[in-house]
Amino acid sequence: MKPFWTKLTSVVGIEPPEPTYRILGRNHLVMPLSKTEGSEECAAFRAQAALVFDMLDYAHQTVDLYKSITNTKSLKHAATPFAPEGSVSVDDEEAKGELAPNACRILMKALWLGRLSRPDIIKPINDLATKVQSWSRGDDQRLLRLIQYIDSTPQYRLVTTIKDNPEDLELRFYVDADFAGDRPSGKSTSGGYLVLYGPNSFFPLAWVSKRQTSTSRSRTESEVVSLAHSLYQEGLPALQLWELLLGRTVTLRVLEDHQATILVVRKGCSPKLRHITRTHKVDLSGLSERGVS
Repeated sequence: MKPFWTKLTSVVGIEPPEPTYRILGRNHLVMPLSKTEGSEECAAFRAQAALVFDMLDYAHQTVDLYKSITNTKSLKHAATPFAPEGSVSVDDEEAKGELAPNACRILMKALWLGRLSRPDIIKPINDLATKVQSWSRGDDQRLLRLIQYIDSTPQYRLVTTIKDNPEDLELRFYVDADFAGDRPSGKSTSGGYLVLYGPNSFFPLAWVSKRQTSTSRSRTESEVVSLAHSLYQEGLPALQLWELLLGRTVTLRVLEDHQATILVVRKGCSPKLRHITRTHKVDLSGLSERGVS
């Protein structure tokens, strides 16, 4: 970055750059990994230095905003950001919620936290964001549960590390689908997690959580839609960027855990999916032509 700033400051009258440990509310901390942090996949380099995306203070600000709007003094512990099954009644779904005027404000505050360092809260935020025009008492309960979860887990953060040479790095995209996860509509949710990966490297780059626009009739169909959306919206653009940055051909490895989906994509068609509409058929054909396997 130094040559860039030298050239920029020679033509633009700006102050010298400050250390970039904090960008847009996210703290970038360099620290050794503890023995309990990181997944099993990260075990080989837990003792090495890592770059941590930390937004502890922003998480507290999100909770404080909710408390100030609702006059709440304390919150219960929540292990997940989703309201328990059956906790929201039919009457709650039909009655207008008290937080309707402020729901968008709270959700936008939480969304920034999710976009920069907390992929675990993106789906519940997206689900609630579709209700801001028809907010109910049930949505009040779901939002409370989300805030309780953030309040219970403010220390959660992304731990990243790059300990390999550039020629040893590749892109990996973990994709999945929540088949018929939206109860009112029966629609599925596409999910994806893109990382820069190496033998001793694991650096999250982007994450996807988007409700599908049409209803899938099987898990295989929902997985194909999720795979296509993640690949074309995030995977291929990132591939072009990293090939430019690294100056070489970069491998993009897509990890799909549903065997039927893998077979269908490799073949490019399936008699069991002959009912699919044009949109889904384009997704399947495009994946097959791309050589996804």
